[in-house]
Amino acid sequence: ARPLYERALAIREESLGPNHPDTVNSLINLTDYLEKTGDPVDLAAARPLYERVLAIREESLGPNHPDTAVSLNNLAVYLEQSDDPADVAAARSLYERALAIWEQAKGPIHPETINTFNNLANYLLNTGDPADLAAVRSLHEHAVAMREEALGPMHPETAASLDNLADYLIKTRDPAHRAAARPLYERALAIREQALGPSHPDTEKCLDSLFDYLNASTDPADQAAARALYEHALALERRSLGPGTPYTSRSTHLLDRLLGGSDGLILGILEAVSGPDDEGTIQHEQDFAVSLLEAGRPDDALPLIRDVVERRLRLSGDNTMKIASALSALGATLQVTGDRSGAEDAYRQALAIHLEQLGPDDPATQLVQSRLEELIT
Repeated sequence: ARPLYERALAIREESLGPNHPDTVNSLINLTDYLEKTGDPVDLAAARPLYERVLAIREESLGPNHPDTAVSLNNLAVYLEQSDDPADVAAARSLYERALAIWEQAKGPIHPETINTFNNLANYLLNTGDPADLAAVRSLHEHAVAMREEALGPMHPETAASLDNLADYLIKTRDPAHRAAARPLYERALAIREQALGPSHPDTEKCLDSLFDYLNASTDPADQAAARALYEHALALERRSLGPGTPYTSRSTHLLDRLLGGSDGLILGILEAVSGPDDEGTIQHEQDFAVSLLEAGRPDDALPLIRDVVERRLRLSGDNTMKIASALSALGATLQVTGDRSGAEDAYRQALAIHLEQLGPDDPATQLVQSRLEELIT
């Protein structure tokens, strides 16, 4: 892609001149490409292009034009990511200048004005200067108020500003500020669930923030609220995905975080939400049994994996590979407990399924074959 962008830029520079709007568009396209590669050399090459676009817009459109503000913001974002403290410091004046342009050109509640408020507030927070922290809160509160006025109290962008303010309050490490963050997270989550749905990435991110807030608390009431929050989230996911659909790895990972790795409690929640015969519940029980076996607790794993095999045989229908997976886990567990005959029978059943479904040359088939041969030789 790079030589195409560079060739397009050269054509426009020659035919239209260095300051033509279409030339500027080609500069922006090339700059975007260089940033997206993530290559340090490309990133370094992007800076003079950012600066050139800004200079062109200042000259052709004037220092207070909205497009000039866009270029100021773009250069500021680039500089803020620099390893050079001087570049990071220089970003602040660019953000402030862009904000002044948007306020004058579009007014205080225009989306670009609010976005620039957020950029400046996040910059001040990220730089970590204690003198700036009071200004950060004021900026975030102002952004919330402006979005409520411009977009309404239930708009997703309003939720984004609520999240930003709550994140700031948490980072101050002030107990009073921390307490004030909870209703902001809760309100943002309610907005996103209603406006975007429970499975939208922004909703999930907001739920994560509220969960982290609750789970970090030493208050038993907050811990209980964290568990209730994920029971609610799992119930929503079940309704969204439909019965019989496995839980996502994200769901079980978040439950694991919630319960500190207590798989027994996770299973309790899964069974309460979806029932013991739900695919997500069965898969987690199988994973739990395997983890017990790997932890040197085969006697605890055995009843669980037997139960999984029974339910797989009863419920899996044509999905025989799930049955084979459970039989293989049962064979491994029986082998460790000393029941060689039972282990051999489980491995042979699993191998028969693998041979029928995948053939003798498949790596999974060969793995089961090797386990059986190891057992009987």
